[in-house]
Amino acid sequence: MAGPDDHMKPSDAGKGCDPSASPGQGARVQLHLPLASLAPAAAPLETPPLKAPQEGIRLVVVDDHALVRQTLIAALAAQARLRVVGEASNGLEALACVERELPTVVLMDLNMPVMNGIEATRGIKQRWPAVRVIGLSLHDDPSVIASVLSAGADRYVIKSSNLAILVRAIRECADEALAPDLAADSITPS
Repeated sequence: MAGPDDHMKPSDAGKGCDPSASPGQGARVQLHLPLASLAPAAAPLETPPLKAPQEGIRLVVVDDHALVRQTLIAALAAQARLRVVGEASNGLEALACVERELPTVVLMDLNMPVMNGIEATRGIKQRWPAVRVIGLSLHDDPSVIASVLSAGADRYVIKSSNLAILVRAIRECADEALAPDLAADSITPS
């Protein structure tokens, strides 16, 4: 069974569904998907040049709620090696921001107007496959998690998680983006 600090990533596929609950702590569902469902639908159009690690991890924060977005930006800006380079309030703005900023990691809310986070994630991964996307939402519904991971998200973090879990997910994604050969050696697909 997964621990309380774990988050979803595609390499966890094939390990089933692990529900858990604690009195006063809420419920947690971890869904593991087969790798075949995570295959990209189309060939990438472009690959961004990844920035050197000494520049820090370049982040774009996407959420339609200004207060949530601004709070995330303030909290992440206080973390070592993290640099917020852009923000967006919907999926369409997110695509434009990613094209302009070429971040290392995008934090993507799912439920937004104009274009939702699942469609935006799919668009980002098709055009810029090296950009890492972390789905970020209130939902712990296995079908929602499956949808965002199937769209190409590299991780999924529930908004009720603490900041340390989100920062760890960001750092892991960035490490994989900046050193994919090393990351591939540490991931064992099922």
